[in-house]
Amino acid sequence: MDGNGLIILPLLGAFIGWLTNKIALWMLYHPTYPRGLRWLTWQGLIPKRRKELAQAITRTVTEKLLTEQDLNRMLDRVNLRSYLREVTDAFIERRLTGTVRGYSVLPNSIRERLVATIKEIVAERLPARISDLSPGLAARLVADLDMANHLHDRIMNWPMDELERVTKEVAGREMRGIEMAGAVLGFLIGMIQALISFLV
Repeated sequence: MDGNGLIILPLLGAFIGWLTNKIALWMLYHPTYPRGLRWLTWQGLIPKRRKELAQAITRTVTEKLLTEQDLNRMLDRVNLRSYLREVTDAFIERRLTGTVRGYSVLPNSIRERLVATIKEIVAERLPARISDLSPGLAARLVADLDMANHLHDRIMNWPMDELERVTKEVAGREMRGIEMAGAVLGFLIGMIQALISFLV
């Protein structure tokens, strides 16, 4: 083999290695829908396994990453008393204004005193109600919000091109690294082939 072969084989190997890895990464997402004949079809790995992927992610999030215990710990850090006090105060004023007959004709001082008295009564009873509510609140949120099904549906309905875009934003450098690793490996294999051909 002449000197040109020693150069061409490694370069050709590098190109083939780079192209192979680039196609392999492309095939993670493409084609989105099955392509080919009835008995011989192919589809991108992630679109084909989207259902299993959604189930795995949902199971991981709800059983490992965001459990009922995690929600309880987060709710413990929330000042529910202050929040509920604001909500109940606004609710009391709104309800008194709209439902108590003759409320609008009462003197301002009496109206203010009435509202303040009711707010204080509610505020006195609020801590006990919060204590009753807090232990089961996380379980109610999990059940009522149906987070598992909601997360599963969002993953199943997430556009594949958007998923690909996000993946490339997060791991674009690593994906390019995989392509270059193929080029380097192909170059080395080409060098070995060229040397063997040269020696033989």
